[in-house]
Amino acid sequence: MKAIKIIGFLILATLGISALLRANPVTESPLQRSDREFTADQFVWDQHSTPYKDLIIKGVNLVAKSDPRCKYIDPGSASVSSKVGDKENPVFYVYCGVDTQRTDMVYFSARQVRSGDLIEVVPHMDVAAASSLCEAHVRKMVGEPIIYRKNAGNGITQHPNGQTQVVTDFELIDKSASQRKFKVDCRLGKSQVLAADIVPLSS
Repeated sequence: MKAIKIIGFLILATLGISALLRANPVTESPLQRSDREFTADQFVWDQHSTPYKDLIIKGVNLVAKSDPRCKYIDPGSASVSSKVGDKENPVFYVYCGVDTQRTDMVYFSARQVRSGDLIEVVPHMDVAAASSLCEAHVRKMVGEPIIYRKNAGNGITQHPNGQTQVVTDFELIDKSASQRKFKVDCRLGKSQVLAADIVPLSS
């Protein structure tokens, strides 16, 4: 009788684990080891990326060989950047990481790919540090008490040349000021603010 109970318990346990796995399937990371040649069938093509198919494939393979952040690459994430680049020198990006978790969006330009050389890694300033430095710079420039809107990341862009751009806005606390709301556009290098433009916002 005791043996029957144990067998019954094991069956129920097995059924329970199977049900749990069905309800919570294990998802495989899309990142793949970069010590291989990526081919067209591993990418996801759309109307934006298809015209640059050869450049993207070659660029991702160059990134795989040259960027230490890219031990693993998700080729299906490769596409054309809508934030940086232009028709003459479009910029592309791909997600990669030092392990199987996405960690970095790496940019590479058509000009870099056409050169055929390994793509030089240009380090960017940490996003949180860039936001803080921009805020400190603005407060120093304005010299008046302000309400600075902390940017959660949507207005922060890392450019292929290593510069980080922070775009946000702030408001003067002084109620008597005729112009109170402003937009700020900071450009930062590896460790400092390179330039900052402050533009009044229409009320």
